[in-house]
Amino acid sequence: MKTNKGFASVGIIITIIAILAVGSVAYYAGKSSKKIENKEETKNATAQDEQVTSLITPKQLSSCFISPQTGETWPFGSTNTIQLKNAPVYNSHCSNTFSLINTTTNQRAGYLGIQSNQGQSSYPWTSTDTILSFSCGTSGDEFPAYVSPGQYKIRFEEQDTVSGMGPIISCESDTFTIQ
Repeated sequence: MKTNKGFASVGIIITIIAILAVGSVAYYAGKSSKKIENKEETKNATAQDEQVTSLITPKQLSSCFISPQTGETWPFGSTNTIQLKNAPVYNSHCSNTFSLINTTTNQRAGYLGIQSNQGQSSYPWTSTDTILSFSCGTSGDEFPAYVSPGQYKIRFEEQDTVSGMGPIISCESDTFTIQ
């Protein structure tokens, strides 16, 4: 009697090859869809990063100051007028700041401690009235910053305070001298 052992082995081999082929196709299809998902996730993450960056990174405007002007000298301890071309849009001392920038180091020498008001474009400032930290009215947290004679700019930054999340608008005055 003759047995068909060889024929059964061929059937098993064909079944194994078919399972491997189907499994490979399924694996490849799953991997391809993950690439599409990952591309979409990367696209969404990039858009979110750009949105967060736009909230943190100030949008630089051309000079929005009338005063101080290039070459102007303010005597040390004198009171002078800082004048903006356009008044602040939002009414908040907490999100609108004036900073004194040392042009030699390009670092903030301190905050001016000026309360900005919606619609107001002129602010008196005494060149020695500068604070190290800005605490938004929390008493006791504002320490004086000692300003020495030198060349400076004033930076004004304004943020949308309706939502608290708007873009920061930043502009700087011309370089002037305190001596």
